[in-house]
Amino acid sequence: MNAVASHGFWARRLARAFAYPQTTSRYGALLLPALAPAAEAGQRIHARVVSTTRETAHTRSIVLRPGRGWRGHHAGQFVTLYVNRDGVWQPRCYSISSAETDRRRIRLTIRAQSPEGVSHYLVHQLAVGARVQISQAAGDFTLAAGSADRGRLFISAGSGITPIMGMLESGAAGEDVQHLHYARRRDDLIFGDRLRSMGARSQRYRLHPRLTAEGAGHLDQAILDETCPDWREREVWVCGPEQLLNTAEQLWQQAGLSDRLHVERFGVPTMQDVDPDDGGQVHFAASGRDARAEGGRSLLAVAEAAGLSPRHGCRMGICHSCDCVLASGAVRDLRTGKLTVTPGVRIQPCVSAAVGPVTLDL
Repeated sequence: MNAVASHGFWARRLARAFAYPQTTSRYGALLLPALAPAAEAGQRIHARVVSTTRETAHTRSIVLRPGRGWRGHHAGQFVTLYVNRDGVWQPRCYSISSAETDRRRIRLTIRAQSPEGVSHYLVHQLAVGARVQISQAAGDFTLAAGSADRGRLFISAGSGITPIMGMLESGAAGEDVQHLHYARRRDDLIFGDRLRSMGARSQRYRLHPRLTAEGAGHLDQAILDETCPDWREREVWVCGPEQLLNTAEQLWQQAGLSDRLHVERFGVPTMQDVDPDDGGQVHFAASGRDARAEGGRSLLAVAEAAGLSPRHGCRMGICHSCDCVLASGAVRDLRTGKLTVTPGVRIQPCVSAAVGPVTLDL
């Protein structure tokens, strides 16, 4: 080793020693996020807010420029967005509403919920130039290969339009598409002008706005027969409130066509009938805390009510950020009703409820 190389070697060793337990690249990324190394699976990616657009009184589109490591997305997928509020990174899942062909920017269209919540901050306060973090895109609510040959039917309500808009802007608007889009009033139609413009440009895309406050009925077979007589022959994508999704699942199941139905949920589907014997005492082994869980309440919510702050992301059983070990007891999956009683297996507390006494490694 020559003298110059030797000096460089010891300089790097000394820098790493002062950086411990982090790395020098980690501190460089904190000072300048663009210097961050390419993201690996599960890592967060730095992103900057480059523009925003008001869509409705309570809805805003935020355009992000992801940093190094972003692998792009397929139309219909979502990301977990991490926003720093008062020094705490808070995660929320949002569908990407922009075209998959733009790999340098993504658009998230967010509707404000409670005044104190993260969504309200994103819609009314997050500034252009702000830095956030995102996960890689995930989710399988995407356009099935070959489905354009059969024709497509999109059914959306409220902010359920967001993943479907990504599909339309990725080329679906130029194909044979019938689209039922629900909102209370015309002013509540997210992307209303853009959707109408798509319909004016393409004779193959047909938009059917359904304004419930103006007398439009909720989804049923009669509405399907009227607006899209060949609905049984089409591949179908549905996104919106739980009631809409449940109705669609029932209609397509009754028609024997469940395999053609694609559903995207924005919340955790809960069991319709909760066994009165469900629920019980929950012991959080790592923290030494105990709490009472009501039947049908997610263990993540029970942990937070007990003063814990477990890791979490989507809160709907998709991202697995909150996974923990079931040390003892039994839990029920709130989506399927499946009972898990095997000690030592990993469960998803955001979509699991206690059935009797339970011990978790939280």
